[in-house]
Amino acid sequence: MGKAGTVFLCHPFLVHAAQRHRGKSPRFLAQPPLLPREPISLFRRDGEYSPVEQAIRNATSV
Repeated sequence: MGKAGTVFLCHPFLVHAAQRHRGKSPRFLAQPPLLPREPISLFRRDGEYSPVEQAIRNATSV
């Protein structure tokens, strides 16, 4: 995997494995949203992109 301090940006469903529910009441999972400090911008004059912006740029070939 990565070195100490490495951050992996992935879809929340990726880190949960499916397993049989053995309880009698429904289970719910909620993760609080992580909001950006400033609006996402894919075209920054200074080229200083956040990791999320860079991932979007790489995925969309911007």
